[in-house]
Amino acid sequence: MMRLAIFVCCVLLAAPAHAHPDGAPWGSADPDTFNSCAACHFDHEPVGRSPAIVIAGLPDMTSPGEAYELTLRFDAGAAPKAGFLLSATSGAFEAIDEFLETRDGEVRSIKTITPENGVATWTMRWRAGETAADVVTFHVGANAADDDRSPFGDKLHFRKFEVWIRGDGE
Repeated sequence: MMRLAIFVCCVLLAAPAHAHPDGAPWGSADPDTFNSCAACHFDHEPVGRSPAIVIAGLPDMTSPGEAYELTLRFDAGAAPKAGFLLSATSGAFEAIDEFLETRDGEVRSIKTITPENGVATWTMRWRAGETAADVVTFHVGANAADDDRSPFGDKLHFRKFEVWIRGDGE
């Protein structure tokens, strides 16, 4: 019954509620709001802890202020388009890739891209915060999209990564 209600709402609100071709809404990579993605992309069950998402270049441990070039790889399968939103609980991102936009501790694709051999990649720089913290958590939400700007056919993937920031003298 609930699924039918969501379906009816999305169909009735299709014009204003369809895809976000300019990027996922800021803040939607937060694990408490992942369900907001599924409200409009509900044709498939979201994939939690998705092995389709990998962040190359992410260290296990870093020092305050250290910078890393990261490449987000997303195996979108047969989907013709892909997009993502990545958030970090500390530090800041810098867009290197022309298809990216940053705000505070988040970076997102602002244009869905066509995966090459099923894999979409985006490159960015992340700089650890200046204050030592126990751990920085990265949350990624990625969408394997069918490019029809409807709530049907897209498949959401989510994954969490952690990096330890050591304090002075560690």
